[in-house]
Amino acid sequence: MPVEAAVVTATGAVQGAAIGALMGTLTKDVSSSFPTPPQASLNHQAMASLKQAQALSGAPWVQARNFAVMTGVNAGLACVMKRLRGKEDVQSSMVAAFGSGAMFSLVSGMGGPNQAANAVTSGFFFALIQGVLFQVNQSSRYANRVRTKVITTSCRGHVLFPNKIHVK
Repeated sequence: MPVEAAVVTATGAVQGAAIGALMGTLTKDVSSSFPTPPQASLNHQAMASLKQAQALSGAPWVQARNFAVMTGVNAGLACVMKRLRGKEDVQSSMVAAFGSGAMFSLVSGMGGPNQAANAVTSGFFFALIQGVLFQVNQSSRYANRVRTKVITTSCRGHVLFPNKIHVK
């Protein structure tokens, strides 16, 4: 399991770095059009907001680092949780998302002076979003299985054409 987790984490990090570098290249032009405010005139809350904006739009290397950490940690934790629990479910997915959200928060520097609290908050937010997305994905998979079963069951004896209704 340790080798598998390391390989999955590294592969996820490389993929995330590539996506982050691409996004950083695409958003570089947009972020350069905004003027940089003077540092001395900003209060603490405004600086925290500025850091959050910079974490999501920055130089390609910054974006590559942020996405590499986020996707690598998520992939590695998902792999470990799947091996430990023996299944891929919403809880495992949410644990992986919590870890990736917390690490993204720490690496990107968002959150101001209380980084631990912000890491936990970001982790909870990532886990909540991942839990919702996992459940939506499971629901759509279930609906597709039911739809496929209904079509194959009804097509065994008769061919159904629901858009072609013949009225006599």
